[in-house]
Amino acid sequence: MLFNQITAFVETARRQSVSRAAEALFISQPALTARLKGLEAYELVERKVFAETPVRVEYHLTDRGRALGPVFAALGEWANKYGCGETAETDPNAA
Repeated sequence: MLFNQITAFVETARRQSVSRAAEALFISQPALTARLKGLEAYELVERKVFAETPVRVEYHLTDRGRALGPVFAALGEWANKYGCGETAETDPNAA
């Protein structure tokens, strides 16, 4: 489950929009929000709500979340080395 939550955060950061990230991940906005709240519970991300209309919410990695960076970099290197990286054929989000 943690992998799905991290994927949700990365896609949200990439798209800078919960709605666009949810579309890209083929999940509902409530499901994406639940994944992000899970990361918040693990103290991997922090959520900041702005008192604006419409309400704006930003998610940022905590120090604990940033500490996972080398782990995911190593996993990405492993995937590339052994042919498990995303390609246009395996990535449903590829153009």
